[in-house]
Amino acid sequence: MYVVYSIMLGGVFLIYLGIACRMGKYRSWYFVSDSRRSAIPYLGVPLGIGTILVGLSSLLPTEFRVPLLFLGWGGGFIVGLVFLFFQPSFLKPEWLKWLENEHKEIIMPFIKPRAIAF
Repeated sequence: MYVVYSIMLGGVFLIYLGIACRMGKYRSWYFVSDSRRSAIPYLGVPLGIGTILVGLSSLLPTEFRVPLLFLGWGGGFIVGLVFLFFQPSFLKPEWLKWLENEHKEIIMPFIKPRAIAF
């Protein structure tokens, strides 16, 4: 039972990291180009929700467990990867939009080159 709680706590922590990055607490993570930390602002919330669903699947009967596992891990991972490589404009925080609009010549060399915004 403690494993289930640990998985769910990990999901809550991933959601916290995603929200904290969006709010600007770890704003340097948006600008790191060759690091695993650069994925957290975009992968944190979807993977966190998926991890919580996986933890909840252990508490449900067997017939609900497999669909919830696929929805949790598969859905969270696929949505996270889509957000990582094709970043919708609603995922970009307001402070980053402001930096791009007001100080584009300073900030653009630090933006990740693999990001494709649409």
